[in-house]
Amino acid sequence: MTASRAVALQRKQFLVLLYLIENRHRLILRKELLDQFWDGKDVYDQSLSKTVGSIRKAFGETGDSCIFIETRWGIGYRYVGPFGESPQPTSTQPIVTTISPPSVPHARNLSRSWLSPLIVVALLAAIAFVILHPRTPGSAATSPVHASVLATVRANRTQPSTAPDTAHPEAHSDYMKAEFLAGSRTQDSLRKAIDLLNQATLLDPSYARAYAALAGCYQLQGFYHFAPPAQAYPRAKAAALKALSLDNSLAEAHVALLSIYTDYDWDWNAAEREFKATIAIDPNYAVAYQYYGYALLGMGRGEEGLATMKHAADLDPVSASIQTSLGWALYLMRQYDQAAMQCHHVLELHPDFVPAHQLLGLVFGQMKLDQKSLIELYTARKLEPDSSITPVLIDYELARTGKRAEAASHLNTLFDNAHGASLPDYYFAAAWVTIGDTQQAQLFLNRAYQARSNWIIYLQYDPRFDDLRPNPQFQSLVNQVTNSHSGAS
Repeated sequence: MTASRAVALQRKQFLVLLYLIENRHRLILRKELLDQFWDGKDVYDQSLSKTVGSIRKAFGETGDSCIFIETRWGIGYRYVGPFGESPQPTSTQPIVTTISPPSVPHARNLSRSWLSPLIVVALLAAIAFVILHPRTPGSAATSPVHASVLATVRANRTQPSTAPDTAHPEAHSDYMKAEFLAGSRTQDSLRKAIDLLNQATLLDPSYARAYAALAGCYQLQGFYHFAPPAQAYPRAKAAALKALSLDNSLAEAHVALLSIYTDYDWDWNAAEREFKATIAIDPNYAVAYQYYGYALLGMGRGEEGLATMKHAADLDPVSASIQTSLGWALYLMRQYDQAAMQCHHVLELHPDFVPAHQLLGLVFGQMKLDQKSLIELYTARKLEPDSSITPVLIDYELARTGKRAEAASHLNTLFDNAHGASLPDYYFAAAWVTIGDTQQAQLFLNRAYQARSNWIIYLQYDPRFDDLRPNPQFQSLVNQVTNSHSGAS
């Protein structure tokens, strides 16, 4: 007989799994699970996805197989796997079971009278045994489905850690609050999130997921120029590497590195490597496809980038960030009608999401819908008064509609008042192109390049720079970014 192994689940993961099993005859909506285990609070929406993801990781299930938990992205979940009976755990610590070869009927062939909290321990044994311990030639045959999963797991994925995230409840609470705040993508919310995550890692220095989230927040500070890229991205990389040193199977940490290699290092080979590492752990991790879409755009593979963004949006249809990223890719590929529709979709779900208002204002400008453009940009400014990007977008729109002197005066004032602080140089350059001062535009593009601004990787597609494209200096800059590190084909 194959040697036994142990599988651990956090208590919340245990309870969610039990609920799915007890209701295996139907699809359980996300809202029902949120109401049942998180009091229906929006702040815990991401926690549900991560809880189900952690259960699947513990079982070694790949994202596309749906052997144990069927996922309807953005809608809900259904348990479709086997189960059996075993003694009930009593500890409040993560639930651990010993794995041994069980003999259990399929869940669909059992009556509900079998169901109780006792079944879950044996369920873990059944699933983990089938996935991690194939039968020897002298034993009963492994089913074709399980054999296929075994081959996929062994060939393509890093073995995920089954260790609990943290045993410190205050650290976990800080982490959850930070995740919620970071979703707003504002300067103030990211600052607060970083403070909470630093506090979480002080409470538990081995909290890998908190370090990965911290890396993501620092990356977003650099992305939106809330901090100089040269300050934000090295901090992000240090936090991501710390997370991976604690848990190399953490998809969030690999994605953080993917974003850094894309936004700041312009190292397309490294970005592709981290993308592959992430989907080997979780093939349906939507954020991985989002950031790899950015990388493909940076490589000059725009159509592939757009397709990858669409896949990310299909995987997570309610994420404000992912859905807005698809809008950005549509804008870059000059599909303005679709980009506007995409922004409207985001704002129906997240009416206060500033990046979607900014992007919609930009898209409306390209569509020559001047009044609608300014309405969106003024809304963005009202929602986030301290944004450094929105005022420059307004100046760009003013210049585009003929108010060039007014726009130029305001840009100069913004620059003078910055007193050397980080500025969205890429956006300044776009405004100066529209004003008609190509010398100033190229100067600010050079500044963006020197500052390693993430936005400059989109220079080859952005329609705002069409008037500069014949300029050899402009083309040289595009080539330097695209060929900074050769992308894999």
